Amino acid sequence: GLYEIYTQALADRLPNLPILPRAMIAAVMGDLTGSFWLCPSEVLKQNIQSGTYANVGSGVRGIVSSSGLGGFYRGYWGGVARDVPFRVGQMCSYEFVKSRYLRRKSGLSAGRRTGDARPE
Repeated sequence: GLYEIYTQALADRLPNLPILPRAMIAAVMGDLTGSFWLCPSEVLKQNIQSGTYANVGSGVRGIVSSSGLGGFYRGYWGGVARDVPFRVGQMCSYEFVKSRYLRRKSGLSAGRRTGDARPE
């Protein structure tokens, strides 16, 4: 998703940036962007589930008339404050495990090519 797009863009623009800082920045950027897309539907869904509005149409009209378009982003920063630390930890862990796996896989493949008898 967005994380991979941002990771690649950062690698292209800042090739000397180590992978973990790159992962941290990409995770933050990806979560900010993802939250921007998800927040309006979450606000609408919560208002319908709470009974404030009966359906999507009345919810959209009600939110726009009471709060303007900004009403769809009520709670955006709270969600970001909750999600970003988790996402940074998740993506840094992912990159760490991926690098270990690829290093191990590369070593095993090299062993097979050279006739090394390494256990799998």
